[in-house]
Formats: sequence, structure tokens, C-alpha cells
Amino acid sequence: MMNRKPQHRYAAIVRCRTWGRWPEDLVFSSPVLMYKSDSGFPVGISANIQCFEERERPENEAAQECERHKGPIMWRGEMQTGYTVGPYVLKAPEDTIKIEFQHSPPLKGEIDIMIFVGCDEELPRKELIEFAKPALHSLISQINITLDEYLVPTTPLSLRKLSNEGSSFINTTTISVRSRPSISSQNIEDILYSFVAQRQNNNTESTRQLDLAMNRYLSAMTEEDPVDKYCDLWESCEFSTLGIKAKGNVVSRISTCLASHISNTKQKVGKSRMENRLEIRSIYQTRKDIVHNAIENPAEIDRKIELLSEIACELIKYRLGIPWGGNRILEERIAEHEI
Repeated sequence: MMNRKPQHRYAAIVRCRTWGRWPEDLVFSSPVLMYKSDSGFPVGISANIQCFEERERPENEAAQECERHKGPIMWRGEMQTGYTVGPYVLKAPEDTIKIEFQHSPPLKGEIDIMIFVGCDEELPRKELIEFAKPALHSLISQINITLDEYLVPTTPLSLRKLSNEGSSFINTTTISVRSRPSISSQNIEDILYSFVAQRQNNNTESTRQLDLAMNRYLSAMTEEDPVDKYCDLWESCEFSTLGIKAKGNVVSRISTCLASHISNTKQKVGKSRMENRLEIRSIYQTRKDIVHNAIENPAEIDRKIELLSEIACELIKYRLGIPWGGNRILEERIAEHEI
């Protein structure tokens, strides 16, 4: 297939800033590697590095645009409009939003790490990402480890479809619909009082556990990698339920806390039913597979991550003593399994 130009050609690019001295204005390419796509047809790939102009003292001078070689324009993860949280763009239910991606050329002291893909059948965007993203990040890590370098990505992964006329972006973004809260002066005063009271009334160990839970939750909010996000959310659940007396392991602790949290209202849900309806043991098994068994299942992570996020949020509320105020996602799942 690679003896002629393939019908479909793609490029996956991550731009990085460099610490070391790299050759200027050069492109390096690997031999072509053939493999079978998930759909079973042959695909040819090659890894490439494009070097731009050197930034002689990156610790002492601001990065400037290249003068000799402009290179491809890239999105650096920032938008003039749109409110981003991790991989999502937030939108209130009542709003129509305008999203603008601002693209810019390479700066001095940057290089592009690229994977080119050629095939005679069109590749789905999801398959491109699932292959290219970990491969590019592995190459960046290999460079850092092997060459004692400190490459740091300055852009998210950029996907392009190549043609004789040029290239076109095939990236998309995910819209998350969230109600926009109105924060009152009383809300602010109450939360500051609650924050101080919690730390005054709790012992040092309890405060440490709560801090760890909320720090993991905050980290998960802005984390773009779904595996890291999943693990942060699960650890938040673990830390927020430390010290809770329950027969069994962490799954039992989480189920006990959630059942108690909801049962403070007129709705009564037992611990075992809570565990089954919210798939808590299954969520835990996925986390164990990632951390202990070196197994990653992107489909399972995608399916469970929203539910896990809501569970982590409610466990922190429970630990803070915030009464159950309803949760559409959890309540819908509970209602689905009524017998």
C-alpha cells in the first residue's frame, strides 16, 4: 500500500517547548510501520519530528514567533470565548454559545512531534485518537528519558486530514450543559464560616482526609486525561470515606455513606441496593484494573466517569454535613432499578 499515495492521509501533532539545543529548521522521519486497523484494513504510520528556530535562553527570555519558518498553526488550549473546564466547554441550558479557537504559529524553542497515518479506508476520529495520543506521549517520554531532555507539551493533540489542497482540522470539543448558579452574599459568608468551623471541630486526621478528598476532586475537574480523571475521582471517594465504620472494604464504605446521605431525607435506600444501583463495585473493579492489573478499557471509563463524578461530589457533601439536595443523575439510576 505504501508504494503509492494512500487515499486517506492524517496527521496527529503535539507541539512541545524544548530545554535542550535542537537542530534548527529540520524535519526527521521514521521508516513506515504497517499495522492493521481495528476495522481490519492495513494502515501505514511514521513518526516525525519537526524542529523550528532555537530559543537560546528559554529561562531568561520570552518566547517569540519564528522568523524563518512559520510552521502549521496550532490551538494552544485557550479560547477567546467559551468557558473550559478540563476537556469540556460549559454551557448553561438557556444559553446559545459562540466558541472560537485561537490558533497560532510555532514559537522559537518549540518542536512538533508528529505521527502521519496513511490508509485506503477512512479512519474514524476516535480510532485516530486512541492510537495517536498514547503513541505521541510515549515518544515524548522516550525523548525526555533517553536524551535527558524536558519536553513539555504546549498544545493539546491536533488531528488533521491531509490532501493535495492542504490540511483541514478534524478536532471536536465536548459541550457540557450545566446550570449557572447565582452566588449570594449570604452564600459566601456561610461557606467561609463552614470552612473554619469544620477545621475547628474536626481532629487533625479527619481534616487531613477531607483535604485529600477535596484536592483529588479539584484535580479531577481540570484533568483532561480520562484515566487520570477516573483515578482522581475514585481516590476522592476513598479519602472522603476513611474512618467510616462499615462491614467490608471501600465499596461497602462508599455504599454506606451514600445510603446514609440519601436516607436523611424521606427517601430510604439500603446499602446493598445503593451498591448495586450505582455500580459501585464495578466502578472499583475498573479502577483496580487500571492501577493493579495494567488494564485500561476506554469504553468502560467513558461509560462510568460521569456517574463516578457525581458519587464523589455527594460523598464530599456528606462528609461536610451538607444535606442531600437531590441529584438528577443518581436519582435517575436509582429509579431505573426499582423492583
